[in-house]
Amino acid sequence: KAAERIAEGLSQKYRLFPKAEFLRDLKKELAPLELKGRMQLLRSRIELTLPPDPRKSIPILMDATRQNEDDDEGLSGFLVWPLTDYVAKNGLVHFELSMKALHRMTQAFTAEFAIRPFLIHQEARTLKQLMDWTEDENHHVRRLASEGSRPLLPWGQRLPEFIKNPGKTWPILEALKNDPSKYVQKSVANHINDHSKNHADWVVKNLKPWKKLGSETVEWIIRHGTRTLIKQGHSGV
Repeated sequence: KAAERIAEGLSQKYRLFPKAEFLRDLKKELAPLELKGRMQLLRSRIELTLPPDPRKSIPILMDATRQNEDDDEGLSGFLVWPLTDYVAKNGLVHFELSMKALHRMTQAFTAEFAIRPFLIHQEARTLKQLMDWTEDENHHVRRLASEGSRPLLPWGQRLPEFIKNPGKTWPILEALKNDPSKYVQKSVANHINDHSKNHADWVVKNLKPWKKLGSETVEWIIRHGTRTLIKQGHSGV
């Protein structure tokens, strides 16, 4: 059903989309696979059936994605995962187009996995983009700034530079520490918790100025973000 829905969504935005070719023997190939494997297979089918030039195919994927909260036709939820994976795999040399696509797609699902190859291959440029997104009006986009750059994101590609140097992503967390969305707050806290596993004293030192703000939101983020250190009995926490 999911594959059929994706095929239908793409065919609506690209009249040359070979729906039958996309679906051929797909059910049999999907059957033995786990969730991530199914997503990757669907992404490979997209690669085979859309124009090979990402500058042509990525806009099609963007158009097929849910455009706003009132859009009942566009692809959303897990149906978007193969689309974001396509951007991650094929869009690295088309940075601005890829960022535009992930900005759209994360609002319909999440692009936290897809942004990570860009952070690895174009770190400075991608971090600047994430900082810009901390001020986006959409809370899904603001969350992506934090969640996508988490050093130890579950299921996600590890980010060795951020594991080694937590200061590289801390400005993002600083920018989001008073975000009104609980969805974003949880991501900021989980990001802090990731850093605490390798840089406990550093995290405590950098949270002390937050503590002085007297904000209920910041207090909640501190408590949730230091939960691992609390369990370990870290004296600074």
